Amino acid sequence: MQNFSKKILSLIFVLIFTSYNAFALTPEESLSKIVTYADDGLIAPELSDYLNIDIVDIGNHNLSGVNAKIEKLVGTDVNTAQKIQVVVDQYNLEIAAFLSIITNYLLADYLPAPRLVNETFEPTYDTNVTVEVNGTANTVLYINNIEEGTLDENGSFFITLPLEEGNNTFELRLEDENGTKSGITTYIIPRIDITPPVITLIDGNITIERGGFYQEYNATAMDNVDGNITNRIIINSSDVNTSSEGNYTVTYDVNDTEGNTIQVTRNVEITPDVTVPVITLIAGDVSLERGSVYVEHNATAEDNIDGNITNDIVIDSSDVNTSAEGNYTVTYDVNDSTGNQAVTVIRSVHVTDTIAPIITVLGDNPQTLEVGTSYVELGATASDNGDG
Repeated sequence: MQNFSKKILSLIFVLIFTSYNAFALTPEESLSKIVTYADDGLIAPELSDYLNIDIVDIGNHNLSGVNAKIEKLVGTDVNTAQKIQVVVDQYNLEIAAFLSIITNYLLADYLPAPRLVNETFEPTYDTNVTVEVNGTANTVLYINNIEEGTLDENGSFFITLPLEEGNNTFELRLEDENGTKSGITTYIIPRIDITPPVITLIDGNITIERGGFYQEYNATAMDNVDGNITNRIIINSSDVNTSSEGNYTVTYDVNDTEGNTIQVTRNVEITPDVTVPVITLIAGDVSLERGSVYVEHNATAEDNIDGNITNDIVIDSSDVNTSAEGNYTVTYDVNDSTGNQAVTVIRSVHVTDTIAPIITVLGDNPQTLEVGTSYVELGATASDNGDG
């Protein structure tokens, strides 16, 4: 039947083209014509049969003796078939009419895309929806490339579609027993999102010693529709006071696009201060000569909470005896306000005697005597830095 139709159509074209070729327009009066067809790959050979061209694509062609340029190919969508925009130099209205005849003829050989009876869908809380599909009778319906069933003799098919929260996309197409396929119709059916996001804390609950620093470990948030919404999390850690023992909370809140909200809490425990102060000696160990005076070089003390507590240092130098050689110690102790006692720091004091005694001769030195007189010892004194 199709071949017979083509022969009849060819005859119509010959008659039209022969009858009206004499009325060709000048190039300045050229017209444009949009030819609509269903499928580029299938229609192109058909057009070649009638227009004596190898393939219909963008470029210059000779349409049965008439110079033409294919300017545009437009892809198929749910509402329109593909299009060729043909700009013809020197042709008449009958050629345009002929192209329209070919278009209508060819479109008749292809399946129209299926449609839903109800094409408008309001957001729903339902987990599924039943729809009626209309299309060519006795053709097979595919939804998202999955065969669902065959349309009845009236071109109707009922199906229940499952709905996930968010937008659900369904692509419908038909195919007949000869393998001829229709275009694709796409529908988006929204289901209202009622599932709140999920917040996951990083590192869970936290324990901090009093006086420590609270460091935010953050969290992640995922939503069943919106996906990763971590950047929407609002963190509130204003309740945490690390200077006072106790239990505190950090809250994490997030909303998805639909307004579903979730809050997760992190517990922060501030434990007692158990960190001892640190004492640092100034000048280290000391060496003294026996008999000298011990001069205190002091020390400094720092605490994690109280800060500088140097003034609280207790110094004990009672062990030092500079009148006797030996090794002595000076101790340094301090407590913070919590009662944590620093590790006692000891300064070593070494008392040594390295200075020799001093002898002082009494009287004249040198002493002058007359010959024959007797020497009388005038004596001498001796002093020592330690012994006196």
